[in-house]
Amino acid sequence: NVGGNCGNLRGGKQDMYEGGIRVPACAVWPGVIKPATTDFTAITMDIFPTAMAAAGAKSTEGLDGQSFLPLLKTGMQVAKERDLFFTRREGNL
Repeated sequence: NVGGNCGNLRGGKQDMYEGGIRVPACAVWPGVIKPATTDFTAITMDIFPTAMAAAGAKSTEGLDGQSFLPLLKTGMQVAKERDLFFTRREGNL
C-alpha cells in the first residue's frame, strides 16, 4: 500500500468522500506565522490570493480564491463563509 492514509475518513484518493478530498497542509514563515493548528477549509485556488497578499499586492479582486493570510498571521479565521463544490470527471471532455 503506497501513498497516504486517510485514517477513519471514508474513501481515498480520487473519491468524492472526505478521505479523497481532505488534504493536510502546513505553512512555515519564521517570525510571521505563529505555530498553531486549525480546521479551516481552503481550496487550491486560495493559495494564489494568499501568496499575493503575503507579497504585498494591493488587490486580489477578480480572483475566485480568497486569501487566508490573516488566518496564518493571527490564527483567527477572517475569511468569509462560502460553499465549496467538488466534482470528479473521467474521460474526455
